[in-house]
Amino acid sequence: GVPGGGTTAVKPPKKYIAQCAGVIDGGLDTYKSYSWNVYCNIVPLEAQLKRMFKGKVIPGQPTTASGKPYKEIFYNEIYVEVDDMEYVSEVQKWITDMGYQTSSNTEWVDSTKKQYGYIQAVLGGIGAGDIKLFMMTGCYIRGDALVHYLLVTMLAAAAASILKMLVYAESRERLLYLLRYMKKVALTGVMDEYQIDRTRKKCVIRLSIPAFISLVLMCAGAYH
Repeated sequence: GVPGGGTTAVKPPKKYIAQCAGVIDGGLDTYKSYSWNVYCNIVPLEAQLKRMFKGKVIPGQPTTASGKPYKEIFYNEIYVEVDDMEYVSEVQKWITDMGYQTSSNTEWVDSTKKQYGYIQAVLGGIGAGDIKLFMMTGCYIRGDALVHYLLVTMLAAAAASILKMLVYAESRERLLYLLRYMKKVALTGVMDEYQIDRTRKKCVIRLSIPAFISLVLMCAGAYH
């Protein structure tokens, strides 16, 4: 104990000095995603860690079956830089074929493109006037009522589509084209341009009429 203090003296930690190789650019008022990082060369750092934990397990490192440390330093991930984006997929496949798990920004980019492709395909089947109509409707109808309104509108449009398919052969051909298109997307994952021939009026459903019917039903109290 410490005389007169009644407390136990704390032994100061031993200092180990490693030469710094670089710090993130910026001052005290600058913050970036890596602002807390300090960098040093990996080889001197490994040597320093082995000296610090001589004969012991370095934190974060695996051990043998008997609990003893390995002589080597193991890493759970590495970063690979590629000269050009067009080579990322090729390098990623090469690393994957070696038995390692990989991830890259290209996967996120491809996923985002696919999602935008789905949105584009949906919006491509809706006329610009119909989109403006729904935007204006959203200014006056809010919350659950808007969801119900859109649902009833789509159900009315579906009923009109079924009626057209029963009457017109062109509409039935359009349905077959849609089914083939969806099958191709499901099997290949590739979304080609969805062909729409607006000159074939018998294959077109104007959402303004189902939207008006849905609005009349709402005002009449058929749903809320």
